[in-house]
Amino acid sequence: MIPASFRAAVRRTGARLMQIRAAASGERRFLCELVHELLNGGDAADGSGRPASNDDVRAVYLLESEQRLTAFYGLADRGSDGELRFLFIDREIAPSDAAERLWRHAVETARGLGFGALFIRAKTAASAFFTSMGAERMAGSREGDSEMYRYPLKPDATV
Repeated sequence: MIPASFRAAVRRTGARLMQIRAAASGERRFLCELVHELLNGGDAADGSGRPASNDDVRAVYLLESEQRLTAFYGLADRGSDGELRFLFIDREIAPSDAAERLWRHAVETARGLGFGALFIRAKTAASAFFTSMGAERMAGSREGDSEMYRYPLKPDATV
C-alpha cells in the first residue's frame, strides 16, 4: 500500500504512479470473458475469424495508474509466434503514454516467451499507432474495419 502522504506529494508534482503487472487468475479470466463479449457481442461464432473464446490467451497484463486499472493487454500463442489478442486503454484516465508503455511491455514479454514475431489484428483507426511502433501491415489482411499487422521479434533488439 502506498502511503497517502506519498500519493499527495506525487500529485503535487504532476507525476503519476504507474505499474504494469501480470493479471491474477481471476482478473485474467474476467478480462478475457469481457473482451470476448465486447468483440463478439456475446456470440461464440460470429464469422469474424476470431476464436470462440480467449481460452488460449497465455498472458494478461494490467497497467495501473494510482491504483486504478487504466489499460490491459493479452498475448496468445500462434504456433512459434504470438498474437496481441487485445489491447484496451481507458483514454479518460490512462496516462498519455499508456499505449506505448504497454506495447513495449508486450513486445518484451513476447520475446521472453520465445515468439519469433508478434501478430496484431487491429481496427483501422489504430493503424497509425502500430505502424509507428514498427509493425508492418500485412497485404490482403483487411476484414471489415480491421487489418492484420506483424512485428518481427529480433532476439537482441530493444523496443
